[in-house]
Amino acid sequence: MSKKRESAFGAFEGLFGEDSNMETSGRSAYTERMFEAQKGESRPVTDIPVEDLIEDPDNRKIYGNYKTDGLTESIEKNGFKGVIFAYPCKEVPGKYRIESGHRSLDAAKKAGKEKVPVLITDPPRNEVERRRRLVLANLHGRVFTPLMSAQQAEYLFRTYQMEQEKKKKDASLGLPETDDAEDMGDLNGLVAKDLEVSRPLVLKYRQLYSLQPCLKELSDRFSWSALAEAASLSEKKQGMLAGIIQKKAEADGDGSCTRPFIQGEIRKLRTLPDGAETVSEENKEKKEKRVDAIRYIRKTSEYLEKAFSADSFLKEKSVPEAREELEKMRDLIEKKLEEIGPAGKEGKTGKTE
Repeated sequence: MSKKRESAFGAFEGLFGEDSNMETSGRSAYTERMFEAQKGESRPVTDIPVEDLIEDPDNRKIYGNYKTDGLTESIEKNGFKGVIFAYPCKEVPGKYRIESGHRSLDAAKKAGKEKVPVLITDPPRNEVERRRRLVLANLHGRVFTPLMSAQQAEYLFRTYQMEQEKKKKDASLGLPETDDAEDMGDLNGLVAKDLEVSRPLVLKYRQLYSLQPCLKELSDRFSWSALAEAASLSEKKQGMLAGIIQKKAEADGDGSCTRPFIQGEIRKLRTLPDGAETVSEENKEKKEKRVDAIRYIRKTSEYLEKAFSADSFLKEKSVPEAREELEKMRDLIEKKLEEIGPAGKEGKTGKTE
């Protein structure tokens, strides 16, 4: 196993013992173990009474409340499919704490099941490992909303902060580092590696997480990445932005609250003095220093040529973000072409410089 994959999935190596052969291509480590468990090729799956299984206390903090009506109906008709991952709970003897399968357990209870199949894993060695394993065990097989992904990213970041603080405390006490100690230099990079996304995307998720609730709740309806840019605004201005978006949506429909619209409103609010309720005419008319845009256009063209060349590729997880960015660029280009008009003719601005 390469060092890079170890850091992303090393937390799972303790789940199955030293003889575990971690699969690193195709399926994730978690998916591979789930697949093997269902085939009976891994640890034996044990039927455990549903009352002996307890949720991880942080599961709903990350993923929120979940609907299980469809899953409950499926279990009633077809029986319980799959397997739950759980380990002996030290805090509650005789009980097993779930790492993966919270929704399945809830649905099984509603379907009247008394027992469910469980793959018993080893208890986490410490709190940091418990938190990491909870996220990694649920990384695949769920459809995440932007806010869920943001909560996941922030949860992992705080987890690595805990580990970082422990390392500093151990160092101050003169304790040696463990063999599996991570390089804690870039916490956002570690989170990105665990979530299998880019570091900039982790930073964007954490911006979304930091928003006021009034904006967070809009992230499923409108461009969440545009909303995340409001993280630099004060609480009051974030509330104003939420009001602006909701008013616009009520008047012209959700489709009118585009990414450029939201970004434009954020820019206006940034120029608004603290305590003001509306953007003043003076600020509206304020002109920024003007520059010849051709140099930016040339540089953007160079970058796009590289991005579209045969030497570049897109990871599957990056496709949605890439599509959103390309659509944004397309809208900006079409708007500018309309503004400057056809070649050889004066555009709608009526002048050039």
